[in-house]
Amino acid sequence: MSKIMCSLLRGFSLNNPVNYYPVGVAIWKTCALHTHHTGLTRGCCRQQAKVKDRHRGNSSTRALSGSDSNISCQVIYEDENVLALNKPQYFSVYGKSNYAEEERKDSKDNADTATESVSQLLPDLAVNFGCSDLEIGLSLKSFYSGVVLLSKTSESKASLDKFLSKAAAQKVLFMSYLAITVGIPQCVYGVPLHSCVARESLHGLEMSVIHEKGSQSARKDGKMMLLPHTVEPLAINSDLGAALVRVTVNKDKWGALEAILSYYLSPVLGDTKYSARTHTVMGAPFPTSPLAAPPGPQRLPAKLQACLTSDLSLSPVDRSRLFLHRHQVNLTQFPRRAAAPLAITATPPSHFLSTLKCLGLFSEKLFHHS
Repeated sequence: MSKIMCSLLRGFSLNNPVNYYPVGVAIWKTCALHTHHTGLTRGCCRQQAKVKDRHRGNSSTRALSGSDSNISCQVIYEDENVLALNKPQYFSVYGKSNYAEEERKDSKDNADTATESVSQLLPDLAVNFGCSDLEIGLSLKSFYSGVVLLSKTSESKASLDKFLSKAAAQKVLFMSYLAITVGIPQCVYGVPLHSCVARESLHGLEMSVIHEKGSQSARKDGKMMLLPHTVEPLAINSDLGAALVRVTVNKDKWGALEAILSYYLSPVLGDTKYSARTHTVMGAPFPTSPLAAPPGPQRLPAKLQACLTSDLSLSPVDRSRLFLHRHQVNLTQFPRRAAAPLAITATPPSHFLSTLKCLGLFSEKLFHHS
């Protein structure tokens, strides 16, 4: 196993805060392209100034054992309770061996160390940041990028676990994802929605299926969950039929985000598991029964496909990625009831931003504070 450099960028650059909140809407037209953007701006963040003062201009690197690929784990936030990482895509948290294994079970259920993982880096991170009790607090599937939380003490781990349990029970939507979608979501925007997500055996796999009505017995048996969520397009390219969408949830297991966006006739770009549940007839999207939609290569509209392949800055590997990124985690009453809200934001990876530019979905107003 080769050596890699894990860049531990402690704290923040002057242009890297941890808060974004939606404000206003700017609309403009160019030729046949109609794109609208919802701006994101800076908010106030507890501990931000303290961390910036303590770590401004201070970054350190350590040689850590790793896979053949170069992995950069960026520490985007630190206080006395947590470290937050902006995890790269396809870098495991617990060491799951492949996509199918992670989909079959939650990452926290097994700790297969066959793959390079954040958990393997914990001893080095603990030494680097002087916290011997460092633990994984909020995990993330390897095929997603974005915010991962590490608790620095046993007390903060208990407080984080309490917050996560409360968020699940009280339907607190504390995680925001950014997705590039093929199509525009067909649902009500910006208001709480509720769907039931069931695990069913389809096409030889355990897959998620969206139901409008729930089953108490299925939920009791752990085969169905209620998924409260909001959906909000931040940018739309009607000419190409693509959008940048923010989805806010309190749970992200079972591939529920991919399943729900396909249910809304706007599958995630790069989704090979659920995208077949949406098909187009003369340019209009229609649902396909999960029973008749086996996993397979995603079929893109010709114009969208041509746009992606014509951009030489995007490699074939980049074009085949799943474009789903955990952008923000909002913690309330953590680590104690009187604590101010804390929002931690992770900038999307470079291939995500490049694809937004390629599809005419990028705006400096969205990411100029990232």
